[in-house]
Amino acid sequence: MISKRTLFLGAALVAAFSASLAAQQAPSGYHTVACIKVKPGKDAEYRKWATDDLHKLQQAVADSGRITTWMLLRSVMPQGSSAACDYLSISVFPGAPPTPMGLDSMGSALKKAGLTMSAQEYVDRRSSLT
Repeated sequence: MISKRTLFLGAALVAAFSASLAAQQAPSGYHTVACIKVKPGKDAEYRKWATDDLHKLQQAVADSGRITTWMLLRSVMPQGSSAACDYLSISVFPGAPPTPMGLDSMGSALKKAGLTMSAQEYVDRRSSLT
C-alpha cells in the first residue's frame, strides 16, 4: 500500500519534471530533413568530404543567417545497402525557408567558407559521392 507521503513525493517529482520540460523552448522556424544515400564504397570519402567541405559551407550559410542550425546525422551503423538513408541532413531556418541556392549564391557561400572550388565543382563532387 502506498503511503500519502510517497504519493505526495511522486506527484511533486512529476510536477518538477513537467515544469522543467515546459520551460524549455522548442526550436522555432521551419525544418527540413534530407535523406542522403552514399554510393557503395564511398563511405570514407563522403565522411571526409562532409567533415571538410560540407561543414565549412553549412557554417558559412549559418553565419549568413540563412539557416539557424544544421546537423548531419548518421542514420545506420554500420552503413549498409539495405538502409534507405545513410545520413540525414537537417536544416533549421529562422522562418519560412528561402528559395534554394542557385549556383551563383552557392558560389558566394563557398567563397565565404574559404573553399576554392566553384559551385559546379561542389555539386559535381557531391553527386559523385551520393
